[in-house]
Amino acid sequence: MAKYTASLVAQNTSVFICNIDKPRHANDWFANVLVTGTFGGGTVTFGYTLDNGVTIVPTFMDGTATATTATSASAFNLRAGSGDNNSDKVQLWAFILAATNPSITINVFDNR
Repeated sequence: MAKYTASLVAQNTSVFICNIDKPRHANDWFANVLVTGTFGGGTVTFGYTLDNGVTIVPTFMDGTATATTATSASAFNLRAGSGDNNSDKVQLWAFILAATNPSITINVFDNR
């Protein structure tokens, strides 16, 4: 299992969390996400990108049609497929909007 940590400390910013690579022993990428800190009224949204964060598409909580967001301390699961040889370079990003002095820590634990 690998652990990745990222911080959001200003409104209207985004942060790279990790690359989504398929482990050799599995067909999909799985991750547990833990979000903590002071949100300052903002919403943290998670997304996938193929172009280093230029275009981010929303993630959905594993097994649901609910977009992955957090307005307070939260934990959730993510799952994504990836190319057979990990050549697609899918990345996980987070961003925060409309927050006053946020101080948020994001921990991602995946199945690598």
